[in-house]
Amino acid sequence: MRRPQPGSLPSGAVTFLFTDIGGSTRLFQRWGDEWAGLLFRHQEVIRRAITAHDGVEVRTEGDSFFVAFGDPVEAVIAIAEAQATLAAQDWPTDGVIRIRAGLHTGYATPQAGDYVALAVHQAARVAKAAHPGQTLLSEACARSVATALPKTLSLTSLGTHRLKDFDIPLELFEVNGPGLASEFPPLDTAWRGETNFPLQRTSFVGREHDTERVRALVDIARLVTVSGPGGVGKTRLVLHAATSMLTGAGDGVWLIELASVTDGRLVAAAVARALGIDEDPDRPVLDTVVSWLQARRMLLVLDNCEHLVEGCAEFADRVLRTCPQVDIIATSRQPLEVEGEYVYRLSPLGLPPDDPSTPVEEATEFEAVQLFVERAHAHQPAFVMDESTVGAVTSICRRLEGVPLAIELAAARLRSLSIDTIDARLDDQFRLLTGGHRFALPRQQTLRALVDWSYNLLDDDERGLLRTLAAFSGGWTLEAAEAVAVDLERSDVEILDLLTSLVDKSLVQAESRGSDVRYGMLEIVRQYAVQQLAGLADDDIRAVQTRHRDYYLGLAEQARREMDTSAQRPWLDRLDAEDSNLRAALTFSLSDEAGIVPALRLLAALCRYWVMRGRAVEGMEQASAVLERASEQAVERASALVAVANLHNRAGDFVGAGSLLDEALAIRRGVGDDVGCAEALNDMAWLATRRGDYATAHECGAESLQLAQKAGAGAHLLGRIHATLGDLIERDDLLAGRVHFEEARRFFEQVGDRGASARVLNNLGLIDLSLGDPAASRRALEECLSIFSDLQDAAALPTVLSNLGLIAIEERDFEHAQDFFTRGLTLGHRTSDKELMVYTLLGLAMAAGGLGESHRGAVLHGAVDSLSADVGMALDALESRLQERSQQELMTALGAAAYDEAHSAGAALALDDAVAFALDEFGVTSGRVHI
Repeated sequence: MRRPQPGSLPSGAVTFLFTDIGGSTRLFQRWGDEWAGLLFRHQEVIRRAITAHDGVEVRTEGDSFFVAFGDPVEAVIAIAEAQATLAAQDWPTDGVIRIRAGLHTGYATPQAGDYVALAVHQAARVAKAAHPGQTLLSEACARSVATALPKTLSLTSLGTHRLKDFDIPLELFEVNGPGLASEFPPLDTAWRGETNFPLQRTSFVGREHDTERVRALVDIARLVTVSGPGGVGKTRLVLHAATSMLTGAGDGVWLIELASVTDGRLVAAAVARALGIDEDPDRPVLDTVVSWLQARRMLLVLDNCEHLVEGCAEFADRVLRTCPQVDIIATSRQPLEVEGEYVYRLSPLGLPPDDPSTPVEEATEFEAVQLFVERAHAHQPAFVMDESTVGAVTSICRRLEGVPLAIELAAARLRSLSIDTIDARLDDQFRLLTGGHRFALPRQQTLRALVDWSYNLLDDDERGLLRTLAAFSGGWTLEAAEAVAVDLERSDVEILDLLTSLVDKSLVQAESRGSDVRYGMLEIVRQYAVQQLAGLADDDIRAVQTRHRDYYLGLAEQARREMDTSAQRPWLDRLDAEDSNLRAALTFSLSDEAGIVPALRLLAALCRYWVMRGRAVEGMEQASAVLERASEQAVERASALVAVANLHNRAGDFVGAGSLLDEALAIRRGVGDDVGCAEALNDMAWLATRRGDYATAHECGAESLQLAQKAGAGAHLLGRIHATLGDLIERDDLLAGRVHFEEARRFFEQVGDRGASARVLNNLGLIDLSLGDPAASRRALEECLSIFSDLQDAAALPTVLSNLGLIAIEERDFEHAQDFFTRGLTLGHRTSDKELMVYTLLGLAMAAGGLGESHRGAVLHGAVDSLSADVGMALDALESRLQERSQQELMTALGAAAYDEAHSAGAALALDDAVAFALDEFGVTSGRVHI
């Protein structure tokens, strides 16, 4: 080990360098006695470089160096020279030496010939993150040398990374230059923290000052709005700045994309979806979101607020007033005008001087040129900015006034045009399209001129397709484009060719998702296309919107049929992707005089999807608007009523569900629809069993089966009826219930409905448990759980988990019971299934009593007794027996007085408070209620 002489070490702002040899152990084993000579050659190379640039060798151990520099620029030059020299050495085969190197700049004072400082450990961790032959700089070191390095050296950002033992992620940079290796695998330290930010596919160019300003504003303000014209780069800047704020502490940084949201009242719902906040059927979504945020520390990014200013302002104001640890960054073309808002107006990228003779080296110092050159290489790898092209590049950047989107669109034209042609055509268009609205910002006019130019370069068919694509929201598939663009009178192959042409011209984006491709537009291009569509005659606009609506109506109805087959999961995923288009189709139907019947059909088709995705409350809100318009009694209304009743069931509104089913049955009786009547009666029978009204359930069930058999109903409806009858008779005769369930399963297997078959398995498992065969019950329920897990059925999974918990309760395995019911309650709470939440609370009450937590169990029993009465649900025989056994044991353990006191305390809890109490006591969440 070598140490420097005391007093020779720099102090203050010190740049630390660590190096070691990649794969040194393997090399030592390979070369044995000859290793010492190779190691010495490597040491001499490094020592010559650090000595030449005033570095001080702090210590050396084995194949590693620890060096301190007073000048960070000299440190970078030294290690670059060492890396290049090592790379040029004539190493023997299997004896090539490559070093990992890392630099970090921080404040330190030497003590006894060494350093004791956090910066030393950070530098060591930076080096450990590097690959052999690679030199990494921390963000602090990179900033200190960014403008002072020789022209031969450059730095490339590798993104934000979390280093071992350090909670705060760092941005790391790679040194590039002559003689240095440039192809390395990705670092394995990438840090995304608690966030839903999308991975960026292109590098972030420039904007160092803007990034620092946004970070600084967030430090002093809780609402920062980054404002500016479309295409200026607001979103990329905010995502870049916010990513660097991920510290690994708190609750993270979260993006809420609002571009596809069409109503300001849905801002809170968009936030809830992005954060995974569960719906509360008894309160507005905004109240639910704010309540959830109050105990959290996080940064929210509201992106594309300009069309929802009032809704975003209302949300931001509420959060600022009631959620003290939640900050917001918004992007918008105009401020939100909320008290406490700081507005940062984002300017275009830096521009070179208006001088065609600007040298290449000077031009590349400006951000606009850097962006153009990087994107130009992506579209045309052969493009080089040299003395022959620099004039055109700087001219284009100036004419586009540094607007990033405009620059990217222009760079894309290099696929088919020369740089000089782009410059000349752009100049022509500017002369043609000068002015515009006298009060519009010049940059907005310029950006529109560029998009006008791109649009005018299209042929008539391409323009027609782009206008038509404006009907889509949130992207589309090729099949959808072909269906909506039929007015172009082109074959499917020709539509594909046109769409591909728009992709090539960067007006449409294509994203591969597995074996499929999904298309979309940048928001500024989509808005331009919307304006072009709006310029058509009213009948033509309505025709496009009608075709869009009809396509998604057909898609939704097909999905509803396919969700009763083995294809359920891929269809759920497809509806997820088309959620914005489905909303748009429903909105148009409500605005169109002839659209109420399609609206009812859409509603009927989507209710099952909303239930399975845990969005029953949102679905009820949509249903309310449709049913209010559809006052005429019609078959379509009856189908919608039956579907909407299922939403009310899931939300625990049994009374509302009953009223909807009564109306649906009356309509179907009036038109003589026996199959429809059987369907409604079956649902009424199922609802009656939930409410403990078994006489009505028997009556409705019997008539439902009679009508279905008379009308020759399909296998699926017959299966549903037998499942309901099995669930009802089960209460009197388990063996008769099994017969009905087996019959139901036969029908469901006939039509390939795995989900329905799994629900029957669930019921058969409960019968086996009631018959005293827990082993058979467990086999059935575990198979059922496997199917629902594969289907990702959020509504069914918690039910099966809870029933597995019942087996554990029956066997007095209370630890496993607690686990099953806790998981079931957590999932049930996310889907706002009130009935299920009460059942799982009962399970946790019984588990608590069995584990000796008598007070806790009594409190939860009180909550269950009260809540089940509020919901209007009745326990079945098995659950009633287990409940009675548990309560008797708790009374014995606590004594009657103590049990009654705890039971009364639980009875006073609201549902959410009971859930919070239960989950908190079992260590799942930080709770709000302690008793």
